[in-house]
Amino acid sequence: MAKAGLTPPDTWTKLLAFCQAAKAKGTPAFALGNQDNWVTQLVLYALVATTVYGDDRDFDKKMQAGQAAFAQSPWTTALDKYLTMEKTGCFQKNPLGTNYEASQELAATGKTLGIIQGNWVIALLKQKNPQGTFTLRALPATDDASETLIPAAAGAGYGVNAKAKNEELALKFVNFVMSPEGMNLFVKKQGGLPSLPDTGFAVDPSLTELSKFVRADRTVPFMDQLWPNAKVQQTMLSGLQEIFSGQSTPKKLLDDMDADYKAGS
Repeated sequence: MAKAGLTPPDTWTKLLAFCQAAKAKGTPAFALGNQDNWVTQLVLYALVATTVYGDDRDFDKKMQAGQAAFAQSPWTTALDKYLTMEKTGCFQKNPLGTNYEASQELAATGKTLGIIQGNWVIALLKQKNPQGTFTLRALPATDDASETLIPAAAGAGYGVNAKAKNEELALKFVNFVMSPEGMNLFVKKQGGLPSLPDTGFAVDPSLTELSKFVRADRTVPFMDQLWPNAKVQQTMLSGLQEIFSGQSTPKKLLDDMDADYKAGS
């Protein structure tokens, strides 16, 4: 970023200009590993957080009540912005031919200026380039920076099998993980934030902005966590790959997601 003389954009217009400037300098803005289909959702989720939930925090409740649909909602706007980013040159050449591992390598070694991923990628990038400095920033979707929301959710949960042979030790482990000491150890290794307050955790500088968004209630759940079945997400992932390969369209994708959603659990 310093070599390119660019700064992280905080509005949609600045984002597109950032992509164009980065491309002109020969270093694409973002690495995108769409060969692994789970990666395809991350840019879309980041855009949906603001375009859909910015004006309607109750969108999921309306979906559940049959009062809203993907194809008749700002999901269409978010998907259009995703493809606009692709057409603007925000990503390296051939995202479909790039897997998750290769996308990390591009970002870690400065072949791209960044990567659109979750906080977990910070630790992976540092492993690949210990001398690098990596910072997580929110992806803007409108021209009002104060409107930006980000998708965020708990990364993992723990339970003990009711028939566990060593229930006492298992519960002891869970209690340790949920203690300030255990939680701080876990999030430091994982590159995240503690789910409980008052743990005394010192936030890594790379996650300062993420921490501010969490504290300011400027987050929404990862979208699939509130969907009635896993098929909706799988249809989205494969459909996004098909769009990138020219085999499908945004309308077909959202219509298919609506059909799977209506099928229920």
